[in-house]
Amino acid sequence: YQAAGLPVIASAVGVHRDMVRNGETGFLATTPEEWSRAAGLLSSSAAMRAALGQNGRRRVEAEYSVTAWSGAFTVSATGAPEAGAGRTWAVDQAARSRGRTPGIQRKQRVGSARPLKQIGDR
Repeated sequence: YQAAGLPVIASAVGVHRDMVRNGETGFLATTPEEWSRAAGLLSSSAAMRAALGQNGRRRVEAEYSVTAWSGAFTVSATGAPEAGAGRTWAVDQAARSRGRTPGIQRKQRVGSARPLKQIGDR
């Protein structure tokens, strides 16, 4: 809901405690009374709903979006350093010396001439 710019009420468990900033991007609730209070606050104030929704959207964009995580994902998926890091990893140097593109591996063959299943293969 935060990604959609909506204020949230969430149980104060697990990752919700990190994602929702109580009173800033939404409300955390553990008891029926806290849930009722949070719902009452949100239903009584359009300005509060708008402010919490905007704050939540900004937080998702800054900390949880594809843009925010693209560098870390690229590093974990390819083994290549983040852009601008100014370093070359040994695995990249070895791949280049064999004429391969760093971070991109060919499908492996096992026992037969059939390629291993890859994500998206049918």
